[in-house]
Amino acid sequence: MATNSKKASEATEEEVLAAINEALDSSRFAKLEAAERGLRATPVADRSRATFDAIIHTTAQVLDDVPLRDITTHLIADRAEVNIATLYRYFADLEAVLVEFDLRFQRASLTGIAVMAARGAFTDDRRQWIEEMIDLATIVRTDTPGAIGIARDGYAVPQVREITRAAEEAAASMVAVGLGYYAPGRPREEWEAAALTVIRSVARCLDEACATRPADLKQVELLKDLTERFFEPYFE
Repeated sequence: MATNSKKASEATEEEVLAAINEALDSSRFAKLEAAERGLRATPVADRSRATFDAIIHTTAQVLDDVPLRDITTHLIADRAEVNIATLYRYFADLEAVLVEFDLRFQRASLTGIAVMAARGAFTDDRRQWIEEMIDLATIVRTDTPGAIGIARDGYAVPQVREITRAAEEAAASMVAVGLGYYAPGRPREEWEAAALTVIRSVARCLDEACATRPADLKQVELLKDLTERFFEPYFE
């Protein structure tokens, strides 16, 4: 099993972040992101990119206030003020639109996780690090249009479900790399398994806590306590 023999004190932040990004680049999520995923055409011109982005932005808004069962490509096109033929120029179907939104959402989340995972390699205040990780995950949900909608209904869409799970696996791998520098010698597979258990459990609870406006911050604080207790034996 792979272990990291190098301590954070022996590595630079740039080295740790590079190792974390390498884990992301080699992840199943990155492979899914590079796949065709139902796109009929990729916008090139500025105007085309603006139209494409408007469709995705509108999808986020629709996800916030319309149940998935009631969302259609026509609804998205109408709200985006584009012709339905324009939408189908880029997307094969509704699932392709939802997939593109989820890929963007997950990529943005993973970018933040990379920074936090690198910080985890160097800080001795594990409580603060865990709190900051969960605060980040909370803010991503409350401040990103469409985040709660895709979390609430996305598991019903096969490709979205696969992307979400792959993103969770990538996040676990990235966190494991950072923790491997903090506590070298423990197998990376062990860190990954622990991180994935926490990430998936916390994600589902945060989806529920953030589904209300305002978010249930009491539940968020309890999650911080539970996560710290879970990891406590690993940091001894």
